[in-house]
Amino acid sequence: YWSWLKWRVPKLVNGLATGSSVVVLPSTPFVILNALASYRSKGSFYPVAGDQGGVLPDSCTILQNPATKGQRDKLISYRINPIYDTGLRGIQIYGNDTLNPQYTDLSAAHIARTLVQIRSRVDAYSETIKFSLNDKYTWGTWINYVSTKILDPIKSLGGLQWFQVDMGENTTTRTEIANRKIRGMISL
Repeated sequence: YWSWLKWRVPKLVNGLATGSSVVVLPSTPFVILNALASYRSKGSFYPVAGDQGGVLPDSCTILQNPATKGQRDKLISYRINPIYDTGLRGIQIYGNDTLNPQYTDLSAAHIARTLVQIRSRVDAYSETIKFSLNDKYTWGTWINYVSTKILDPIKSLGGLQWFQVDMGENTTTRTEIANRKIRGMISL
């Protein structure tokens, strides 16, 4: 994220504001705070940028403003997310890219966060049934849990358009089943 910010920090004496001092710091702490606020209020699947989730506090001013679209685009081409003073709409996070070397869906931070969250939750649940019988009941339980407890809530909030979950003889060979292996498949 670029550029650094000046932040007016209130001076407190006995809990009362008695003025302020200015601190120069990178924009990263504000990006993290916005990401946490967005995650709590909307979920991991919304971008933390622009008017919807990227506005920084009024107590901030930007040190170097990439004022033109060309300047912002140049930063983004180097995989640097600009912090931009929009004027009337305030200082905003104006980029949502990850350091993913290829341009894919994983280049968008909110999509990468959502996929990491899904993967972590599926892995955590899968560990709880690790020593269950390798049968249709276990497969159905896994499919049901992943669908209803992990993916349906994300879909109902707009984080996914579509998904499909499968486990069993459609995803695993008979030899793998005989060797106590099973594969689940999630399509998003």
